[in-house]
Amino acid sequence: VDGQIEYLDEGVFVEAVHALPGPVEANTVSVGIDDILSDAVLFYSSSLLTVVSQGSHTINIAGQSLTFDAVVGQRNLFIICGELDNPELFQFSSYPMDPGDINYKRRFINASSENPIIYITDNPNLINVDPATNDTTRVTVAVPYGYVSDVGEISKENKISLYFYRTDKLVD
Repeated sequence: VDGQIEYLDEGVFVEAVHALPGPVEANTVSVGIDDILSDAVLFYSSSLLTVVSQGSHTINIAGQSLTFDAVVGQRNLFIICGELDNPELFQFSSYPMDPGDINYKRRFINASSENPIIYITDNPNLINVDPATNDTTRVTVAVPYGYVSDVGEISKENKISLYFYRTDKLVD
């Protein structure tokens, strides 16, 4: 092979997640990104990952569109959720969470329109207790619908169970 290797510019990570509830037998959505991707099919709870060039792009999932700036180094997460007759497309952009030597990092996203706020805890004694009147020092996070929590850094290697709940009922 003759010639020199031509390196491509660094791309930007993009992920699309299908979290729009509906009948299982026909619950698919189409995904498109500019002229890069057209009518890709996503099944419920699946995701699609790709890399795009730096700059402005438009993503369309289930008929909902967002224009975003792809910035080198950032990760772009798009979640289609809400209700079948009222889908919503959320974008979350962030830089990667660097791993630690003796810890791990996590964050939570509430993509369930049925749950205006979700509380996440590792203490089962807090379930069915109103956090507004209880000592909530063990509550990991409270995440409103359409938002992502702050990054939590866990400094111990524990195998823990996490409980997701609302103040008015348990979340299945």
